[in-house]
Amino acid sequence: MEKQRPPKRTTKQYGFLKDNGVSQDDFNRLLDIANDYSDAKNFFYSMFSGIKSYEKLFDHRKEIRDVIVADVSKGKYNFNLPARYWKNALEDTIANIKVSWDQCLKDVKKNIFNRGEELTEHEKHYIFYIIKAYSLLHCVLNERFFVVPDKVKYDDIDFVKLNNIIRRVVRLYKPNISYTNKRTGFLLDTDMYGYEGNFICIQSKEKGRRIKVRVNTEKRYKTSIRVILNKNLNRVEIHGAINLKTKPKEVCKEEKIIGVDKNYENVITTSTENIYGDKINKLFNKYTDTVVDGEKRRNSLRNLIKKYKKQGGKDKKIENIIKHNLGDKKISRKKDCIKEEFKSLINHSIDKFFKEEKPTVVPYEDLTFRSKKKSKYNRKAKHKMNSWCKGYIQERLLYKAYIYNVGMEKINAAGTSQACSYCGFFTEKRSDGDMFHCPNCNRVVLAHINSARNVKQRLNDTEIKVDTPPKEVFRILRDRNKRMLELKTVPSKTSDTTARSPSKSELSETCKILQDF
Repeated sequence: MEKQRPPKRTTKQYGFLKDNGVSQDDFNRLLDIANDYSDAKNFFYSMFSGIKSYEKLFDHRKEIRDVIVADVSKGKYNFNLPARYWKNALEDTIANIKVSWDQCLKDVKKNIFNRGEELTEHEKHYIFYIIKAYSLLHCVLNERFFVVPDKVKYDDIDFVKLNNIIRRVVRLYKPNISYTNKRTGFLLDTDMYGYEGNFICIQSKEKGRRIKVRVNTEKRYKTSIRVILNKNLNRVEIHGAINLKTKPKEVCKEEKIIGVDKNYENVITTSTENIYGDKINKLFNKYTDTVVDGEKRRNSLRNLIKKYKKQGGKDKKIENIIKHNLGDKKISRKKDCIKEEFKSLINHSIDKFFKEEKPTVVPYEDLTFRSKKKSKYNRKAKHKMNSWCKGYIQERLLYKAYIYNVGMEKINAAGTSQACSYCGFFTEKRSDGDMFHCPNCNRVVLAHINSARNVKQRLNDTEIKVDTPPKEVFRILRDRNKRMLELKTVPSKTSDTTARSPSKSELSETCKILQDF
């Protein structure tokens, strides 16, 4: 069973400008800190996002932080911030750079693994070994000499060729240098803030002075917090994490396994033929219409501005259009309202699933992949697919499963929507819409229920594992189809022990199915 880390819940406190929770001067001081904090992060991104700093990331306190402290004391750098602030900005930046490198190396491994017979087993072993050893990878990326370890020192491989492949593939997947233009927040450790009654006192730039913000709850944080300044709503948000408590687990006589399918039309569909959150597609359409229609109106106004600029002498009209029509407050509020409806429906549906069905194990598909294929849909359809909160649904499933003491098992998602959950027959291309029609057993079932059943069955499939590539999964499913069709065409013995040959209709049906493959 998949090990689940104890999740933490982010809670918030608010201080409003209009309710005298914070004065305008103090709000401006916090904005000034946020601007300098973002400038420090951007400086660190530019310095340490490249390949030359890769090895330093794994001992950044000694290789990066101590060096910068020495340079600041010599007057080489001036961040216009107290030391605690720019050190937090450095830690924040290094953590983000490490995450981007981890994702890059995952993509590199997939690329190498999917090359098939292009690379031998010894060559793949060498590349995977280099990627895992960060000091060796640093030498390869920066074209420095290093001694090849004996474990991968094979006589039948070309090291120069493989090092060039590593550099080329890393260059392909490595993201651009990060940049933060969200000058609205900063991180505080436990010594940089404190509470006095209903006020939180935040360290300012001036020595010995703190900025007071009156908060709306009596909660008191004891860990690092993040301060977010919302300029549109004129409020200060304090974000802090608290540990979750699990609910007592009910005693079950038997293990209850329920597969779930996440799809665009509802939140989840279960293998027990239940549907939760069946109205979410209406919210997706509402969100898409808001974004697309808003952008259409904005584009027409932008074209009007271009027209006025060409004509000249209409600066006041241009200023009025920009001032009254091209702001972000109204459209961002609409988006946020619909997103909150998403979240409310998703959380309510998942809670209802765990409370009503009381599963002990839930197999689920990992749908947090990023497709690199060129989309065949139009712009409106792309907006709809992008508004689908599949990542958020999965995160909430894991979150709620921990609270309800339910085991979660990740399974391979390849082909679960294309196979029949009754006979296991795999169809290459489906065009049945909401219904799944099996050409082998002629059963018709709701496509999402069929997928949820396949998810449950995939849990006990010994051939298809979580890390099996999709191409290999489809090959396995095709082989099963062939064996199934071969068994159908084997002559069966009659009562007088004479073999019966298949009829013309049976042969024609079998030929039609085989032609598809």
